[in-house]
Amino acid sequence: MKNNIKYEQSKIECSICRSTTSYIFTSKNNKDIFKCNNILCGHNLTPIFKTDQGFNLRGNALEKESDADLKEFEKRNESLLKIFINYLKDTPKPFKFLDFGTGSAHVSRTFKKNLKNDCVIYAIEENTLFKDLYSKYDLIQIKNLDNLPEKVDLIYMIEVLEHVVDPVAILKKLYKSLKSNGTLFISTPLGTNNENFSNAYVEKSHLHFFTKKSLNLALKKSRFTEIKYKFYSQMYPRPVNSNILIQSLYSVKLLLQILINKMMPTTSIKHLVGFSKPLL
Repeated sequence: MKNNIKYEQSKIECSICRSTTSYIFTSKNNKDIFKCNNILCGHNLTPIFKTDQGFNLRGNALEKESDADLKEFEKRNESLLKIFINYLKDTPKPFKFLDFGTGSAHVSRTFKKNLKNDCVIYAIEENTLFKDLYSKYDLIQIKNLDNLPEKVDLIYMIEVLEHVVDPVAILKKLYKSLKSNGTLFISTPLGTNNENFSNAYVEKSHLHFFTKKSLNLALKKSRFTEIKYKFYSQMYPRPVNSNILIQSLYSVKLLLQILINKMMPTTSIKHLVGFSKPLL
């Protein structure tokens, strides 16, 4: 047990079910990780000391960052949009989207570029560095959910929920922002008891590390359906390719990693991804 934790462990409660937690390890980026003691939840988290602790560090060239991300992820985003359109096939146009945690906006820029006037996209980002950026991309930037002028058909939270202080409180607000037949899409890194088996602990701004149980419990407490987890290659292409295979001939360690990846089930290993609907 680590002996220099500067807070009272008994007061670190689970953000999802409010059960007690236990310290399990300190990550490589020096974050203390606690695990919920409730076996029906098992949520992992790091103590939160300030409201902006979940913000990513950003440079000053935000437009350049957005352009670079768009160039890198545009094809991926187009594939993701096709999945969304399939879920919205019975929804009249223009679609009403809410991008919660817009960040550099490369996802919504892709969607708007492809759908044009067939969609209205509202963008929310708590990081004030992005103030007034999104209007340049024909997105409607609003300060918070209270300023959302209408209910929407689709809300997407792509690598966002792990950054918010109170996930359940946010999901409850999103429930009120979604049409009764609307859809919520979430992707978040999978929290494990060993940081070597997940990329969830790499980013310093991550506050929560969801298990399958804890994410579905958060959704249930917020009046959403549980997610039926599956692997979405459109979101996270498998890491094994011919170039890596060639490199593996010169690296036993890399070869072993490839074999481990190949033996994993077809569900998403490092991320929890899926769709949820509001419970009526």
